[in-house]
Formats: sequence, C-alpha cells, structure tokens
Amino acid sequence: LAQVFFRVAECFWSCHPQVAEFVVRGGPTFSIAVHLDRGMWPVIAVLLIVVVGGFSFYWYFQRQSAREVDFLREVGMDDQFEFTLPIKEINEYQAKKAELHARFHSGSSAPKPPEGMSDDEYELWWIRGMPDMAKKEYGTALLKRAAADVERMQLLQEEKPRAFKLFQRKVLSDSYWASVLDAEALVQGEVDEVMHEARLLADGFEQQIFPEAVRFKHHEQMVQQQAQKAKDEEKMIRKQAKQAEKKKEMSAREAEEARAREEKEAQKAYEALLREEEENEAKARKAAKSKSGSQKRKSAKK
Repeated sequence: LAQVFFRVAECFWSCHPQVAEFVVRGGPTFSIAVHLDRGMWPVIAVLLIVVVGGFSFYWYFQRQSAREVDFLREVGMDDQFEFTLPIKEINEYQAKKAELHARFHSGSSAPKPPEGMSDDEYELWWIRGMPDMAKKEYGTALLKRAAADVERMQLLQEEKPRAFKLFQRKVLSDSYWASVLDAEALVQGEVDEVMHEARLLADGFEQQIFPEAVRFKHHEQMVQQQAQKAKDEEKMIRKQAKQAEKKKEMSAREAEEARAREEKEAQKAYEALLREEEENEAKARKAAKSKSGSQKRKSAKK
C-alpha cells in the first residue's frame, strides 16, 4: 500500500513546479529522497487520507459481502435453487390420457385409424375422435396440470429478479444462478408441452389453457377457503356447544353444592334446636328437683 501511495505521489509531484527531486526504490526495503518546500505537505496529507479512506471503504465492503455470503449459506442459498415440476399432476394427466386411449381406442371394436398416419397425426386423430364426456375428462386433467405449472411460474418470477440482484453483487454463487436459469428452461419446456397437448384437443385451445388455468386455480382456492371457513365455523359451533354444556354442568354442580350447603345448615339448625330443648329440659328438671328439696326441708322443720 505504501509503494502504491508513493507511485501515485510521484506522478502528481512530477507535474508540480516546486518539486526538486523524488526517488522511490522498490523491494523489501526502500528509501525516499524528497526535497520539497513546506507548501507541498498539505497535498501529501490529503492524498494519504484519500488512499487510506479508499482502502478502508474497500475493506468494509468486502467484510459486509462476506457477512452476506455467510448468511446465505446458513439459509441454504449458496448451492442450488430448489425447484421441481408438478410431478404429481403430470403423472395424473399422463395416466388419464393412457386410460382414455385404452377405453376408446383399444380392442377389436375400436375404430381403425387411416393408413399412413404419423405418430403426431394419430395422436391428434384419436384425441379429437373421443366422445365429448371423455374430452372433458382429458381437458380437466390437463387444466389441473397447467394450474400447477402456474404456481411454479409465479415462484420463479419472484425468485429470479431477487437472485439476479444478489448475483450481480457477487453474493450468490454461480451454481445457484445457473440452477435458477435451469429452472426457467425447465418451466419453458413444460409450458411448451402443455400447449402442445392443448392443441391436440382443439385448435386455439393452446392460447386459452393458461388463462383458464389461472381462473381454475383461483376458483380452486376460493373453494378451499370456503371449505376451510365452513370447517372453522363448525369447529367454533362445537366449541360453543362444549362451552355451553360445560357451563350447564357447572351451574348444575353449583346448584347441587348450594342445596347441600342448605341441607347441612338446616341439619346444624335442627341439631342446635335439639340441644337447646335438651338444655331447657335439663334446667327444668334441675329447677323442679331444687323446689322439691326446698319443700322437704320446710316440712322437716315444722
């Protein structure tokens, strides 16, 4: 860093009319001979501040980038972008297509295709030759597949701009950005295949399949939300009924406890009344006995 500073200073001072001599010798040790007047030292100080400040900024930027890389590694973004096609919906569509072909174009009673057809022509012939109900089953399976593709496309549309910004800043690895591009190519291939399958069902349907898939997905989400809402309401009704039953049980228990307390207090009052009667009778007997004894003593005196 010191040698860079002195090389820059040499270029600057060589153009200054007050410079007398400037020599820099490279290597592990170097010496500098400079004959300058006092007016050049502020220039040297400013230049030194600029160089040190630039180095500090570069060090700080590298440190922040390293922290970002460590964070992304912790969250698993430094390797590959996790992305897969809707395998479940694709398999279901292919199974439905094979089932429809076996149902209407297999066996001795199946219609015979014209001779000389290519594979693409045969596929177009048997799909469009199906009954309307079978075409509806075919279209529904394809629509579900396209709706699942829409979800993947939305995920990729959100991820790609974010990943591109991080990749430009050298935060993301090359392999991660390459995996994003691979996912984009994978989605494009899937879109092309779905549009091809839609074209087999009806001319122009390839232009309608994905807008229909968006509406289908929206409708499916609404149905799921309504079902969840109904489930939550049923759960709330059960909870309220349970709370009402619990409250009823508590009221019955409180009434039973109040009745028991009343009975206990009545029993205590009855027992207290018996004791009071017994005490009164005892006092009466004692008074009668005392009176009888007094009368006897009077009779004896007489």
